[in-house]
Amino acid sequence: MGLRMRKILVCIVLITSTVFAFFGFTGCKKTPKAYTRYEITAEYVPERGTLNGTVKVTFKNPTDNELSVLKFQLYPNAYRKNALYRPISSAYEGSAYYQGESYGEMTISSVNGSKNWEIMGEDENILYVDLQNSLFPDEEVVLDIGFIAKLANVNHRTGITKKTVNLGNFFPILCGIKNGSFVETPYYSDGDPFYGDCAEFSLNLTLPKEYTAVSTGGNVEERTLESKKVYTASEKNVRDFAMILSKEFKVLSAEENGKTLSYYYCADETPQKTMSAVQESFVFFEKTFGEYPYTHYA
Repeated sequence: MGLRMRKILVCIVLITSTVFAFFGFTGCKKTPKAYTRYEITAEYVPERGTLNGTVKVTFKNPTDNELSVLKFQLYPNAYRKNALYRPISSAYEGSAYYQGESYGEMTISSVNGSKNWEIMGEDENILYVDLQNSLFPDEEVVLDIGFIAKLANVNHRTGITKKTVNLGNFFPILCGIKNGSFVETPYYSDGDPFYGDCAEFSLNLTLPKEYTAVSTGGNVEERTLESKKVYTASEKNVRDFAMILSKEFKVLSAEENGKTLSYYYCADETPQKTMSAVQESFVFFEKTFGEYPYTHYA
């Protein structure tokens, strides 16, 4: 195998690893018992480095237990000053925080539809929501949660980098359910610390028109409103919903087996060669591991 081919293969491994690690595109079973829907409405304000929004959560109790409290992970709180569990290991903090110390956090402004709410957990990382009425098996509740995510200047899952705005785990999301109870998990710097259940997601994002948005999901639409634009997307039966924003993105797209593949890049002298390698890899993965279950791969 020549050096050039080895470089291409290394590139593909990195691309594939990054996409799966960041967006959490791990597929769920085709016919799960869907019981949660997230409808996110938000605006990115670059001058403040914030994402201000609300998430409407429709939750159907899938357990055999009576539930009086719902628990939500607040992953951005791992980036706050003096967090018990740091999101980045000490070995990489120097390169990750490219402008020196920088902090982020998640503020909850309201929880409509609840009796009471409080931020608790081992590291101020869990939103406890006391329901107005107990939720029995197969009963449904709707909550509207207002939040502000302040982003750190950091090259990581959630933060403002030199060329992008990375929005992984950027909104309150229900803790995963195991044996009929919610599981609280801390934010570890290594591996995949995110434990949750598959759900349905939709997004309505307002952002400056200079930015390109890339997200989980298909059904993507954009409309421009003077200096801003509105980006919408949705997806069913995925673990999570994530985005990347950038003023510098260029894009190439192609079709493979009825799926749209989109390659977003800032600097690549041979983007078409990279796109061809992505297409070849996609076809190989489908033949080897099974059909990709969504319509769009970014």
